[in-house]
Amino acid sequence: MKKKHLSRLALALLGATVAALIAEPAFAGGLSAGTSAASNFNVWLYAILGILASAYLSYKGVLAWTDKEHWSDFGYGCLKVSVVGAVSVLAPWLWGLWVN
Repeated sequence: MKKKHLSRLALALLGATVAALIAEPAFAGGLSAGTSAASNFNVWLYAILGILASAYLSYKGVLAWTDKEHWSDFGYGCLKVSVVGAVSVLAPWLWGLWVN
């Protein structure tokens, strides 16, 4: 029990350290630098997620094309990608409704 607690503590400490190292450039130049860093991070994150979504759909398409999966599995994969993409748009909009 004690060992599990220590590993969780070490993991939390590691996560806090990584977060502090990542966030440090955002604090260096004030609010405008932080806003710019956050904007750059969002662009980078959406680009990586778009590449991953395209790779996933390409993989599902190849599996369906070679008859290793049904085309309905490809359609279900498209549905999953569209729902995950919609969450990134709906979450800020719903947050804006709640705050305002």
